[in-house]
Amino acid sequence: LYAGRLVESAPIRSVFRQPAHPYTRGLLAALPNIERGGRARLASIEGALNAVDRMRPGCAFAPRCRFAEPEECSTAPISLRPAGGDGDHLARCARLDELPVVAPTVASAAAAAASGQAAQTQLEVAHLTKRYEIGGGLFGGTRTTVHALTDASLSARAAETLAIVGESGSGKSTLAKVVAGLFPASEGSVRIAGAEVAATGVDKRPADLRRRVQMVFQNPDATLNPSHS
Repeated sequence: LYAGRLVESAPIRSVFRQPAHPYTRGLLAALPNIERGGRARLASIEGALNAVDRMRPGCAFAPRCRFAEPEECSTAPISLRPAGGDGDHLARCARLDELPVVAPTVASAAAAAASGQAAQTQLEVAHLTKRYEIGGGLFGGTRTTVHALTDASLSARAAETLAIVGESGSGKSTLAKVVAGLFPASEGSVRIAGAEVAATGVDKRPADLRRRVQMVFQNPDATLNPSHS
């Protein structure tokens, strides 16, 4: 997606093997490559998306695209077109047939996923449920059970990125906290690299497993305590 519009649609392996739309190419070219080491400069997409581009009748990406032709790309609506020989691979680009066939260098993990190599399952969650008891207190009172997560199952293999999508309050954060060991599960199973950890907090997990399971926060400067290194 770019500016809220679908610009490319394809099976994931086709996207990695031969990305078609210039925006997709730019995103994959920006991936770090561990084979080049940590000092290699990442590719970037020049410019930024703005409100005028969102209203453009043609391609919203045209002002940032080095292949764009103003009259061809910016003045008329552009429909999805077949990209290459794969009938399931579509891209919204007016100059699709004129673009050079150049696949960007991608990270090794992404390349392995694209080539179809078998990867081990690193995370398995089965029928995971988390309940909280609230209320009561020093003077008694009614206690209420809150079902924060109910019967969630998923798996993720090495070299995969798994996205969990849901509205606010649907249990996404609860699931992440149970997997990370911040809360024990009420029911169900969590296996990380083959080890069952659903009932254990992070302090009871082996040190190597604690190091392997890490959270990367979207806004670390606002999320983490600045008094701690």
